[in-house]
Amino acid sequence: MFVVRRVWRQLTEPGPRAGSGEQRRRHRLLASLLLVIVVLGAASAGVQLALVTDFAPTFTTILVALAALLLAYGLLRRGYYLPAALLTIAVTTAVPLLNLLINPADLVAEAYLIVPALLTVTLLPERAVAPALAVIVAAALIAAMVVGGGTVPERELGALFLLALTSLLLLVVLRHRGRLEQDRRAALAESEANFRALAENANDGILVVQDGNVVFANRRAGDLVGVDAGSLIGQPFTDYVHPDCRAAVAERYQRRMAGKSVGDHYELSLMGPGEQRVPVDINAGRTTWRGRPAGLAAVRDIRERLAAEAETRKLSSALQQTADAVVITDRRGVIEYVNPAFERITGYSREAALGRRPSLLKSGKQGEHFYRNLWETITGGGVFSEVFVNRRKDGSFYYEEKTITPLKDADGHITHFIATGKDISERMRAHERLQFMAHHDALTQLPNRALFMDRLKQALGRARWHGRLVAVMFMDLDRFKVINDSHGHDTGDRLLQELSGRLRHTLRERDTVARFGGDEFAILLDDVAAAGDVAELAEKLLRAFAEPVAVNGREVFTTASIGISMFPADGEATGTLLKHADVAMYRAKELGKNTFQFYSKDMSARAFERLTLETSLRRALERDEFRLLYQPQMDLDSGRLLGFEALLRWQHPDLGLVNPGDIIPVLEETGLVVPVGEWVLRTACVQARVWSGDDDGRRWVSVNVTGRELNAAGFVDRVEQAVAEAGLTTGALQLEITESALMHNTERIQATLETLKALGVRLAIDDFGTGYSSLVYLKRFPIHVLKIDGAFVHSVPGSPDDTAIVRSIVALGRSFGLSVIAEGVETERQLDFLREQGCEAVQGFLLAPPLPAEALPEFVHDFERRRRQA
Repeated sequence: MFVVRRVWRQLTEPGPRAGSGEQRRRHRLLASLLLVIVVLGAASAGVQLALVTDFAPTFTTILVALAALLLAYGLLRRGYYLPAALLTIAVTTAVPLLNLLINPADLVAEAYLIVPALLTVTLLPERAVAPALAVIVAAALIAAMVVGGGTVPERELGALFLLALTSLLLLVVLRHRGRLEQDRRAALAESEANFRALAENANDGILVVQDGNVVFANRRAGDLVGVDAGSLIGQPFTDYVHPDCRAAVAERYQRRMAGKSVGDHYELSLMGPGEQRVPVDINAGRTTWRGRPAGLAAVRDIRERLAAEAETRKLSSALQQTADAVVITDRRGVIEYVNPAFERITGYSREAALGRRPSLLKSGKQGEHFYRNLWETITGGGVFSEVFVNRRKDGSFYYEEKTITPLKDADGHITHFIATGKDISERMRAHERLQFMAHHDALTQLPNRALFMDRLKQALGRARWHGRLVAVMFMDLDRFKVINDSHGHDTGDRLLQELSGRLRHTLRERDTVARFGGDEFAILLDDVAAAGDVAELAEKLLRAFAEPVAVNGREVFTTASIGISMFPADGEATGTLLKHADVAMYRAKELGKNTFQFYSKDMSARAFERLTLETSLRRALERDEFRLLYQPQMDLDSGRLLGFEALLRWQHPDLGLVNPGDIIPVLEETGLVVPVGEWVLRTACVQARVWSGDDDGRRWVSVNVTGRELNAAGFVDRVEQAVAEAGLTTGALQLEITESALMHNTERIQATLETLKALGVRLAIDDFGTGYSSLVYLKRFPIHVLKIDGAFVHSVPGSPDDTAIVRSIVALGRSFGLSVIAEGVETERQLDFLREQGCEAVQGFLLAPPLPAEALPEFVHDFERRRRQA
């Protein structure tokens, strides 16, 4: 039975053009009637076929009628209700009339005219019923007259009278039903109007959903999803539900409309403007809308509520998780709330603290006046902030930086007090530690510069009063940077700590040793009898430093250079004595390190000269005083000119042409080597552009680069920019780096060299063989060229040692697949020897001395002429 009912509902389902509930009801009714009539007509045709042996016109009429009714059913399924209804009435009218014409004695055919009359009243709109009934009665009258030969027989007249009377009664019933329907619709319209008025003024969104589509929505519902309420009508309600919630909401709706139990109150999210998620609270239920079941939902925006709840949770979580102790008391001071930080700091559990007063923490270290001032402040509405000395549950004392704030109600009356406190015991201890650290070095625990200068000032005051001597020593470790870079900063720190201990043990108790930073130490010798005592102590210090230091399982050796100034001979001010000791220390380094020097006036003169040189160097770049000379490099096999090495010179206005050996160290120390190096790079690249067009552009320019330049930020970018601005390719540039430059910050330098190699820049190790760990560099760094230092070339082939070294370097370069260039070639004998060893290229005075840029064109011309003649 369930299967039959389900099939019947599918067969009578309204078409897609059916809109309102009334239309859908009429569509379903017409479909049901058509199916009944078709089934009965098919049964009648079957009876006719069984009873009549020969072809009967009535059988044909039934078949035609069935075909027409099936056509009407097809029109109805496509939503064309009125054409289907008219066709149904016409067919049911025509069949009895045709049967009457075929068989005038068939009184059953006359009775069947009641069927189209009933269908007319049932299926057609009210205004079309009367004309349709009139047409049916007129058609019956005409058929009766045809059968009666122009007159209406008595029996047909009775049937016509009965048909007319039935039609009249149907009109009366229809009119009465129309008035009832009109009253019902009016009541429904009034009810709907009242509902709309209430819904439009509601603060919540109101939705009525029928068959899954929205049939009513108030203004507030439209606001929630960011559209006009009218735009919602006729749309599936799930289109405005967030995708995460659609499946659950659709299932709830279907279960509710099926009459199943489902929760009426729940929360979900709608799709707001810009696909914004709008959380809402839903109260849903069943209702009737225009005579058909529907779903009713009251939708409330809960964003403010959720935000308030989140804010409350955040504040609660903040109180729970804050590192500060929080206590809330009532107006009498009874504790109502403590957070976990209070429990952790004080040792009192929440249960132990609630209902008690904060006085359970009193230590007795602060008097009654303190607490009286506290209560007068907070009960007067003020905020009290102070450092409390409290006692924990275990009896230990702690310092608490606490603020107590009154909490007031809307009328301004104090209802509670909120106290927030921070345990600052560690800060108090740290303050003492900071006082120490402010005057001591963090690594060695020695006095720092500030404390040293203060003690020196006091010592000078005592020396003036008693007529005694004071000595100031300035000490700097030799090669400490090498130790730091090769063994790591941790080893360097351990070394400084060990040497600091040796200094303390070597000096007298009344003397002061301070660390000024890095590897610099200052020593104050108070109450000195004679300068000889100071020299004896300096020698003692140097002997103490000569002993190796065991660090991380290895022995580290270091020495020191010491400069000494004496009060009052070398100055009477603290700054002067320290400066002169510093000058003397630099003099000790110049004399070979691991020694000490007393200050003398000529040292200041040399220091002044160095300062003057530094100042002049700072202005040399601005005044365009630097010059570049170029020394050619030649290929030994082909005799071809490979390129030129750019050599820096300083054209000093007073000193003349200054060699790089005198200025490069100063440039390195001052940091000027970076801007000067950039000038050299740009100038050399521009000059190289002059000769790059010759010889198929295969000549390069070779530029020397220091370690400081390689470590400077943006070095690779400056190389690319210089080459690009000069219009060169990166293959026309060769950078020469000394072995010593590769010893520091090797990882960063390796990354820089790898990048340069990837760009096509040639890389050469300059003065190869004079540094350390050469094989390590050849294996680790992306090198193209080895340059043999001229000091080795100078004595070949006469010196067996230098000859062996040159042979080894050439063989080493060839085994690593590197080019080898020999510097300082001055004789044909040296040239022949290098050619025999397989050296690829040379440069030196035999070929040409360093030349100014303007002399290069003539040199290139003569060189190429001689090469062609050879």
